[in-house]
Amino acid sequence: MRAKMRRIPIFYMGINLGSFCAPLICGTLGDTGNPADFRWGFLAAGVGMLLSLVIFQAFKNKYLLSPEGQILGLPPKQLSALEKSKVDTSLSTIDIQRMIVIGVLAFFVVFFWSAFEQAGVSLTFFARESTDRMIYGFEVPASWFQSLNPVFVLIFAPIMARLWMTLSAKGKEPSSPTKMAWGLILLGLGYVVIAFGVDGIDAGMKVSILWLVSMYWLHTMGELCLSPIGLSLVNKLAPARFASLLMAVWFLANAAANWFAGILAGFYPESGKPFPSFLGWQVSNLHDFFMLLFVAMSFLAGGLLLFASKPLQKMMHGIR
Repeated sequence: MRAKMRRIPIFYMGINLGSFCAPLICGTLGDTGNPADFRWGFLAAGVGMLLSLVIFQAFKNKYLLSPEGQILGLPPKQLSALEKSKVDTSLSTIDIQRMIVIGVLAFFVVFFWSAFEQAGVSLTFFARESTDRMIYGFEVPASWFQSLNPVFVLIFAPIMARLWMTLSAKGKEPSSPTKMAWGLILLGLGYVVIAFGVDGIDAGMKVSILWLVSMYWLHTMGELCLSPIGLSLVNKLAPARFASLLMAVWFLANAAANWFAGILAGFYPESGKPFPSFLGWQVSNLHDFFMLLFVAMSFLAGGLLLFASKPLQKMMHGIR
């Protein structure tokens, strides 16, 4: 168990190392003030993806090995007709209940990522238009703020992993649904911070960069309570023959969240344009935008998941 807990932050930190570099490189090349320069940012992203594919092909047979030293990813064993007839394809009640838990958690994940992924839309626009980005005479490109989240992941993922291990040793570790509920609540707290920062400011005024940094830190802590926990939980809950399918369902929820994030970003209030209305409420300023859409949604989803955590834990049948 301890070895597995060590591998999870290493895996997650590896992903975020790339996420840290990408906005800095692509943003430096593309976010110059000239829209035509974004082609260089996209070119850099394409080169990075091709380079990663070359590295994968070159080293996969050397480093992607099982604990027994066998190469991973080989074609599955072909079963004979007799062997296939002996395979039990039925689902037990426990399997079905565990699959239901995955579906319920995937539903709540949509609300988390739809608010979290504002980093690439409304929050980047907010950084550009409403944040004082000057540091010692240097104006930080708005795109660079997307590197804050992976930086915080690299710093705090090992700390969070150690926290869960310590609580587990004391028998006080929360269940996975509870952790994910707190992830949603921390996400909402991040938006409370930024909503407080813009409350009462006049049009055209800019807020301190510290508000945005604080918000991204809280969002990262929320992510660490939800994303790696959810990925691990799907692997543990899914019946072996449906593991790939249910992981696809999990990422389908992420895709739906990104679509929903784009819709929510459309309520961003812009000067000179009619104020949008959300569920009968007029979004006339940034404070309303953050509070009505993201604080309310995150807290409501987090509260509901926290309330449902114990029933979900029972349906997990011993898996935490």
